[in-house]
Amino acid sequence: MAGLLATAVGCASDGADEPSAESISATCGTIRDLHNELVEIANLMSERELVADPADRAQILDDGLHDLIERVRLADLPDAPTELVFGLEDRRAAVVDEMTANAVAFRSEWAEVSTDDRAAAVPTIFIWLEKLMSETQPAVTSDTPAVVIELVAAEPACDHVIR
Repeated sequence: MAGLLATAVGCASDGADEPSAESISATCGTIRDLHNELVEIANLMSERELVADPADRAQILDDGLHDLIERVRLADLPDAPTELVFGLEDRRAAVVDEMTANAVAFRSEWAEVSTDDRAAAVPTIFIWLEKLMSETQPAVTSDTPAVVIELVAAEPACDHVIR
């Protein structure tokens, strides 16, 4: 009887729900890929804006901001391990809403971006890029189990993509 009980207990948990190094690595890799894509969008926008006529700069910046927002809106965010990604979808939805409103305000403020105005207009987009990236990062909180924290700390792919 004791042998049957030990077998039954041993089969009760197959570890499928527990975070693993592989799931942590995959989560961090997904976020890193998204952030790299966002940086590429911002860099392309910046390159185009730099050589554009002042009359075209505002539209280029506006288009770039909309591309950043849309990329975040459509991103396939990781859904596991839940101890790390809990609340990520809600944070993404909130930042997309916030940045969409900011884009409307940006466009109404910057109908044209002169050479002198670039010092204020361009950094605004990059500050918002940082916000988009921050709000799509999984977070380690006081509720995060120690095993998850240890796995994140041990995974090089998690550098700079976990809050």
